Amino acid sequence: MGHRVFKTTTTVMHLLEKGIRTHIHVEGAENIPAGPTLFVSNHFMRMETFILPYVLQDRAGMEVHSLADHSLFHGLLGDYLASLGTISINEPNRDRIIIGDLLSGRTNWVIYPEGGMIKDKHILQRRGRFLLETPIRKGPPHTGAAVLALKAEIIRTDLLRAFERGDDALISSLGEPYGVSEAGQLARNSVRIVPVNLTYYPLRAGANPVAQTVKLLFKELPSRVEEELQVEGRLLCADSDMTIYFDAPIDLAALVAPLYDACLKRWRPPDRQQRQRRIVQRHRVRLTHRFMTEIYTKVAINMDHLVCATLRACKRATVSEIDFRRAVYLSALQIRGMRGRRIHSSLRDESIWIVTGLPFEPFENILEQAREEGALQRADGTLRINRAVRNGMPDVPFHDRRLKNITAVLANEVQPMGDVVRVIRKNVNSSTRTLRARLADEIHRKNVAEYEYDYDASYEEGVNNAREVGRPFYLKARHAGIGVVLAHGYCAAPEEVRPLAEHLHAHHCSVYGVRLKGMGTAPPDLAGVAWEAWLHSYERGLAVIRNTCEKVFVAGFSAGGLLALLCAARQPHAFAGVICMNTPLLLQDTRAKLIPTVLAWNRLADRLNLPGGEYEYVDVTPENPHINYSRNYLRGVVQLDRLIAECSRHLAEVIAPILIVQGTNDPTVNPKSAELIENGVSSDSRRLELFDRDRHGIIYHEGREEIFERVADFVRDFGR
Repeated sequence: MGHRVFKTTTTVMHLLEKGIRTHIHVEGAENIPAGPTLFVSNHFMRMETFILPYVLQDRAGMEVHSLADHSLFHGLLGDYLASLGTISINEPNRDRIIIGDLLSGRTNWVIYPEGGMIKDKHILQRRGRFLLETPIRKGPPHTGAAVLALKAEIIRTDLLRAFERGDDALISSLGEPYGVSEAGQLARNSVRIVPVNLTYYPLRAGANPVAQTVKLLFKELPSRVEEELQVEGRLLCADSDMTIYFDAPIDLAALVAPLYDACLKRWRPPDRQQRQRRIVQRHRVRLTHRFMTEIYTKVAINMDHLVCATLRACKRATVSEIDFRRAVYLSALQIRGMRGRRIHSSLRDESIWIVTGLPFEPFENILEQAREEGALQRADGTLRINRAVRNGMPDVPFHDRRLKNITAVLANEVQPMGDVVRVIRKNVNSSTRTLRARLADEIHRKNVAEYEYDYDASYEEGVNNAREVGRPFYLKARHAGIGVVLAHGYCAAPEEVRPLAEHLHAHHCSVYGVRLKGMGTAPPDLAGVAWEAWLHSYERGLAVIRNTCEKVFVAGFSAGGLLALLCAARQPHAFAGVICMNTPLLLQDTRAKLIPTVLAWNRLADRLNLPGGEYEYVDVTPENPHINYSRNYLRGVVQLDRLIAECSRHLAEVIAPILIVQGTNDPTVNPKSAELIENGVSSDSRRLELFDRDRHGIIYHEGREEIFERVADFVRDFGR
């Protein structure tokens, strides 16, 4: 029977997984223990009854049974559920079956302690305990799962000791109801409880093909199920994520054993029934609260959660959209640094666009959803918040809340995480000045922390340069209205542009010295970084300046100039000016064109196991040994070439005033690059400054003061 159930589940779910557009992500699989396990999970959609056992079978090779609402056991759907080993919550022998499976280890189980689907995700906390409210009941989560697991471990312990004593009478009376008559039929490991959190993103409702298909397949569906498919079917048909997180297991033996032994000493002769009641009574509520806390606080926090929770936390009826964006992104940064908090990919990398001016679809999407539901009005850079809607609509029937007020449902999901809610509330209710300063400082702190981590992870004696050389820096000018984002070149570090940054800072500009990912640490770091990561590094520096200064200049030396040009192209009207110095659209060394061929040879040599056949890097003699890498990894050159190509494609989109600085005898960058940039951009104001220099690093060595003055003049002229 078990094999047939496995095969049926696998076949049907594999077909479903191929047909649906939901991406199932499993995290914490290493926490799934060997031996009898009771999985306890939050419950939001009916498909979880199929999906969670399937995932456990498919990813962990476990046979898992589960409970389901009695209303589902009708017609073909009921027959199908029964074939999977699912039983109704109204099954008279339910507890005996579950306890027997756990103490023997025959089958693992999934139980939903909430007792039903919590469609509005509204979880109250009073006196340190969770309270649920549904049309069926109001109160704490059921302790039944804890009781079943405790009883299974207690009875398993009783039987183990009975087998040791050879107590045949006890073995017969206690083991027979659970199908255990021999010691080998008992599970070797103790019973474990594994809390499971299911998080969905994005969560929306509407008509969908799944609802229509299920209705054709199962004509006897309960009316409420059809209604629920408007949400659940939409989730399956859209490009969405279902994240399943398995938390660390709770060992029931650690709870049962101490009190079990204490009871043995207290009662002579031992009263088995009294002992069981005592242990269960002691632990049922505490254990339930323990695993429910893990379930509710292991949500994969996503952009939808942050936006909806920020709307709810805002005390003002109106808030500027830019301040709202700052609050959301600052909260994302701070939550990412919290221990024990899990973050969805919608809050990583490109989410910085929220505060740099680029459109970020996840943010725009949930804000539009809130507008459609009436939770806010959006006009002229201001958000007007409808407090009644954003807090939830009590007059909306429970079973319609996912359809009509999804923003409140999403805000509810983060409410059990008090530290998260406090961060969100503090940020959204801060003044503009405080919010801007806090955001800039937090981004800079994160940038420095990332650098320190990368430096330590890559450290090699005699290879890494001094730590301070690669550290990003933020030079804040008091009351500065002008800010400059400044990036170093390829294979270099922020120290390369520090003298120019200090000169501009002395002229009352705030300057952010960007550290490009993979640089400023050790040469091997460069081999595994794509050019998009360099752009992301630049954008994080841009976010600091963009949110503290009114006039922003994007600037860079060498490869850093490519990033400045690319940012200016992506936001044509956002910047006061662009400054690019010795920026390579053409390289002097034509051997770079051979690198794709060398990499192809490397792949072939790897497949053929040719000793010494691979060429990963070349040794170079840098102009500034204390700053630049002495090895140039070929994969890094490929990424530089791709960045050059990307920049070239978008040059015409640059319309901001531009200053182009070029050394006439640059040994690294072909000086024709400056002319190509001047002719390629669409800027009305273009300044090309040529300097008679015979080295690439013209902003670090002798004669740099003249260049600094030209840059400062350009900033002064266009920063007014």
